[in-house]
Amino acid sequence: MNRRDLILRLTDRLAQSHGLTQVQIRAVLDEAIREMAEALAQGESLEFRNFGIFEVKTVKGRLGRNPRQPERTVEIPPHRTVRFKPGQDLKQRLQNP
Repeated sequence: MNRRDLILRLTDRLAQSHGLTQVQIRAVLDEAIREMAEALAQGESLEFRNFGIFEVKTVKGRLGRNPRQPERTVEIPPHRTVRFKPGQDLKQRLQNP
């Protein structure tokens, strides 16, 4: 599923019950994603009960290899990345689809 598919699914569910249009849903989704990205960029974690937790982790620097020249080492600097830990409900849905 991509962003467009999600917007279409939300439109199908919310258009009749709440009177929201596809344009409004797209604006809300874009703003939510923008805020989540900003929070993660500032080092905050995002917790969605029963779905999961997005948290920023720092990966230590290490030495890597260039596959074309395995005898030479390449220094990979430390960097930050986002990790996802699924919640209990999501784990159960994945086990029992």
